[in-house]
Amino acid sequence: GTPAFEAVRLASYKRFRPILLTTVTTVTGLAPMALGISGYSRVFAPFATAIVFGLSVASLLTLFLVPTLYLGVDDLTSALRRIARPARRRAPGMVRVPVGRSGAAGGYAAQKGQTMGIKAIATTPQTRSRGSPTLTKSMKR
Repeated sequence: GTPAFEAVRLASYKRFRPILLTTVTTVTGLAPMALGISGYSRVFAPFATAIVFGLSVASLLTLFLVPTLYLGVDDLTSALRRIARPARRRAPGMVRVPVGRSGAAGGYAAQKGQTMGIKAIATTPQTRSRGSPTLTKSMKR
């Protein structure tokens, strides 16, 4: 996917104008009622005032604070993943061997003298950190 900073930048660019225009038109429409310009209403003036200030604050939070917090949380989680990254485990008796000339790392082969290559079959399956056995690349046919 797209890196987090680029995704936030593109989303902010796309959504800035619609959010700002919606806020400005609503605040402009409710301002006379909130300020009591055309006559003060005891019932509707507090509602209009609450909507104007609430929408203004929510728009500012949406446009500036939410993307900032998203990037901060993304940086924090990636830092924690780097710190707490579990080491890859290999089952006993397994060694990593190259397969073919493609430059890609191969699977695992047992240390019992099997030849290197795709058809080398390991005698012990690789075990994930959760304990479920999986086939290695050298065990697949």
